[in-house]
Amino acid sequence: MMRRTKGEDRDPMRILHVSASLSQGGAARAAQRILSSQLGAGMNVEVMTLENHTFEKDVTPRNQMGARNFRRLVVPRIDSALMRMVSPRQSGPRTSGLFTSIRANEINKLPVDVINLHWVMGGMLSIQEIAKLDKPVVWTLHDCWPLLGTQHYSEGSSYWKEKSYLRPRQSNSDYTSTWLDQVTTTMKDKLWKSSIRFVAPSNWMRDQVRQSRIGSKSHVEVIPYPIDSEFWKPMTKKQSREILGWSERKFVVLFGAIAATTDKRKGYDLFVNAIQAIAPKHRDVEIVVFGSSASIESDHGLNVRYLGHLDNDSDLRLAYSAADVFVLTSREDNLPNTAIEASACGTPVVAFDVGGLRDIVSHKVSGYLATPFEVASIAEGIEWVRESAHQYRIHANARNYVLERLDPPRIARSYQSLYKKTLEK
Repeated sequence: MMRRTKGEDRDPMRILHVSASLSQGGAARAAQRILSSQLGAGMNVEVMTLENHTFEKDVTPRNQMGARNFRRLVVPRIDSALMRMVSPRQSGPRTSGLFTSIRANEINKLPVDVINLHWVMGGMLSIQEIAKLDKPVVWTLHDCWPLLGTQHYSEGSSYWKEKSYLRPRQSNSDYTSTWLDQVTTTMKDKLWKSSIRFVAPSNWMRDQVRQSRIGSKSHVEVIPYPIDSEFWKPMTKKQSREILGWSERKFVVLFGAIAATTDKRKGYDLFVNAIQAIAPKHRDVEIVVFGSSASIESDHGLNVRYLGHLDNDSDLRLAYSAADVFVLTSREDNLPNTAIEASACGTPVVAFDVGGLRDIVSHKVSGYLATPFEVASIAEGIEWVRESAHQYRIHANARNYVLERLDPPRIARSYQSLYKKTLEK
């Protein structure tokens, strides 16, 4: 637990963090860590969520749902129904942003100086209500939805980069934009009018902002996610494997994410293909997956140990520490918590060189960045970790590389500076 600054030393600037959740999903976990880093730095923090969350004692909660309970239950269902009607064949998550559970005036009346938005989909705040916020707005981009139409990641599409909104189809894309993508992109562009300051957790996300119609004229600053190194630290292989009941003689390859085996963006199919390339050569390879609890057909007969959904950070830390390598085969990703956590636990990461992974992994120093989307390159990365004569150094580098960049006090100071600049604007 991070040390708190005494109340009398707290920064008088009041920040309201708005997030649909602080417990469910990667964006929520990242938002919670940003919040904790700011509390540790003595910042005056308030929170509004759509859940009944137990907050730390120094946080002022603004999540009294009251009459909003009905809206928060119904609005996401309406939005999901609309998306199924408009694009029934699209597999990735999509949100229209046309419906809202919270009105802007409910936020505007609060005595705060800056509003920091996080993941506000799921019917929390609509495009129109965001435009009505009358306090300075900073938006931490946990995915690309604020820059796109209804998608959360672009999936190779380019309509969101175009000046014209009359080109629904793109070649070389897994996604065909719909009329609703065009409408919502235009709404965001016109209603928000470059008034929002964006925080990009990765350099890749900064580039997405600069390429987009919606964010190209907005201020964007790169501030990564913090990681609490006092908690996220290595346990010994011997100790962690004894607790889990795993053999010390195995070379453990770990894969994990929310909806690990079913979310196409996470690339479990690519992971399985890479493992198939190395498993016949090495009988001691053991495959472990968290974020899924049942075998699926795409395992192709591989012997996979499923850990189920690990909601407890202590269980996650144990799994990372027990693994020899963590493999991440995402097709698109921002700054994945799993790669940060694994590295902080001293476990090298092998991943495709996509999104913000190069902000976490130093190629052949702390891990391995494979050629997108070549499974043979992922297999080579796993072999590199396995056969390295300097395994201890790689594990130490993995931890040091992220801790040098993701120190909570440093991240809090960056946010504090941004908030002050936002108020001076």
